[in-house]
This record gives sequence, C-alpha cells and structure tokens, in this order.
Amino acid sequence: MDSRATALRRRIAPSVPLSLELSDDNGSSFKREFRLCFDFNVCAVIEDRIGVNVLDAKDFLSKLKSPKVISVCFWASLLPHHPDYDIDEGLLVIRSYMDESNLEQISNALWEAYLLYCPEKKRVALRQLAEQGKSEAEVNPTQSPTTTQSPLPGSSSGPSPEVTSDSELTNSAA
Repeated sequence: MDSRATALRRRIAPSVPLSLELSDDNGSSFKREFRLCFDFNVCAVIEDRIGVNVLDAKDFLSKLKSPKVISVCFWASLLPHHPDYDIDEGLLVIRSYMDESNLEQISNALWEAYLLYCPEKKRVALRQLAEQGKSEAEVNPTQSPTTTQSPLPGSSSGPSPEVTSDSELTNSAA
C-alpha cells in the first residue's frame, strides 16, 4: 500500500440534514435523506458550473432565486456526503427531486448549511440581514410569497453594508 495515500485525510465540513418526501407519476412515494454542507470544494464546483462566487455573500444569496443556481447549489452541497451524485446525471436526478412544493425546505437547508460554513462574524451579519428582510416583508405584505417564506436575504431595501463586497465579511477566512 502506498504510504502517501494513507497520509491524506479529507475533512467533511459540518452539515445540515434534509429529508425529502417525493412521489412518482404512478402515485408511489419514496424518501431521500441528504446531508448538505459547504466547503471550498463545494464553492469551486458552484463557481465552475454557474460562475457564482460563494465567497461574495451578496452576489451568491441574490442569485439563489434562479432554478439553475439553486439546483446546482443543492447538488454541489450534498456531494461531500453523497459522492455517488458527482456526475452530470446526478445533477439531473437532484433536479428531478425539486419542485415548488419542496423549494422552501431545500432553500432553508441550503441557508443553514451556508451559515455553518461562514465565520462567526459573517454568520451574525447574515442572520441580522435575514431578520431585517423578514421584518420588512411582514410590514410590506405586497412582496412575493417566496420572499416572505425564504430565510435568504433579499429584501426590497437592498443588501446590508455588512455583506457588500467592500466588507471584510466577503472573505470567509475573515
């Protein structure tokens, strides 16, 4: 056995559980259990696939309303715990599990996994931003239902200065 191979130890980042109840066209149902996490490998896969820089929280979170972006993020974030999906067909399978009935559940799990990845200072700022957006949505009920249901920042007032690209919080190493 090659001693160099045994010296490597891959770190699996803290993760968030996600359980999806799914049904087929014939009426049968099945369940899929996932663990979602973010690390630099996940961030690189997301950037390679769709050009979104996860380290720029403002840009990343603002794009999570796109089906292409959220599905790639969901798929990439489960790869560390579910490497069998690490093929193009795996992304198609994951997208087949997604629909508007479970989008909020998937978004919430992605949000929590992303927060686990962020350093504490950035995590606090993002949670405050999300709460601010949630409060504004309650005051302004004319916002779309997806804006009020998702914990992801994106209020109509714009991003908080804490997560703009000029901030030290943009770099997760901060």
